[in-house]
Amino acid sequence: MNKTELIAAVARRTGHSRQAVADVLAGITETIQAEVSDGGEVAIQFFGSFKRKHTPARDGRHPQTGQPMRIGESWTVKFAPAAGLKTAVRGRARSQQSPVSAVA
Repeated sequence: MNKTELIAAVARRTGHSRQAVADVLAGITETIQAEVSDGGEVAIQFFGSFKRKHTPARDGRHPQTGQPMRIGESWTVKFAPAAGLKTAVRGRARSQQSPVSAVA
């Protein structure tokens, strides 16, 4: 599902216009980006949390030459799903598995 499909699905479920849903989604993503980039954490109950993660500089090897090299520090975003989301995904995956039949 892409952004346009998500907006349409939420609009159908809630009865709000696509434009209203798009505006709210834009506000949510902008707020999450601002908070996480400032070092904060955003936790959404039953969904998960977003936070900034630091990876310190480390020694590594050049993948083509094998020569030692220094890999610089970096920052990324980490998403940790909430327990409820994990449970829902696990339950859905089990119900979609096809039964295995033995072949004689």
